[in-house]
Amino acid sequence: MKPIQQLLPQTLHAMNTPQQEYSENCGKWQSSSSIQQITTVVATQLMPTMNLYSRDFSNRFGAELGSVVQEFVKQIGEAGLSVAEVMIGVEAFKQRAATAPWSVNPAEFVAMCTPTPEQLGLPNAEQAYRECCAHGRWPSEHKWSHGAVFAAGRETGWYELQNRTEQQTWPLFKRNYEVMCRRAVKGESFDACIPKALAAPVNKPVEHQKACSIIADLRQKFGLRTANGSGN
Repeated sequence: MKPIQQLLPQTLHAMNTPQQEYSENCGKWQSSSSIQQITTVVATQLMPTMNLYSRDFSNRFGAELGSVVQEFVKQIGEAGLSVAEVMIGVEAFKQRAATAPWSVNPAEFVAMCTPTPEQLGLPNAEQAYRECCAHGRWPSEHKWSHGAVFAAGRETGWYELQNRTEQQTWPLFKRNYEVMCRRAVKGESFDACIPKALAAPVNKPVEHQKACSIIADLRQKFGLRTANGSGN
């Protein structure tokens, strides 16, 4: 495996690429300082870690390390990840390498940057859901295990958690809790409301008599005939 020191010149070249180029590639980032921070973490933390723990890093990425850094930065930016989340991904990669000592592509790494609630010191989603269901009637009187749990319950709706079925409320709660866990990683406030997901379309069957009428109208309009030769 080639020492990472021999690969750093290309990496540093990528880090010195004009910020405008990165801004065009990373649509979600408006701040050039954010781009530079992520680029630094990718170049000085992620790349050396993959080189150290992966058997195929040099052969897979070594010759084009500068463009590799840019592609990782681009996809991390498109995912809207913070420096803290990228570092979570670096640690997750180290753990993965114990059983799978191979490098990952940018999309695979982005997926590794999403921490589990347990990694954040939070209850898992099911535990959080049970807590909200058990204490949703008087939420202001309960000592919540974490602010993210309370916020996920608030966004799901205390009335809904108390009066609707688990099948109805669990998917929405799970989504809301994932959002709040992401906010916890970024140090963001739990106060802002979560945009409501669009409801799934409901396909209502057409009544038989109405369906027959529609079919008859179409046959008449286009001059179609039935199997017995009639137009009805």
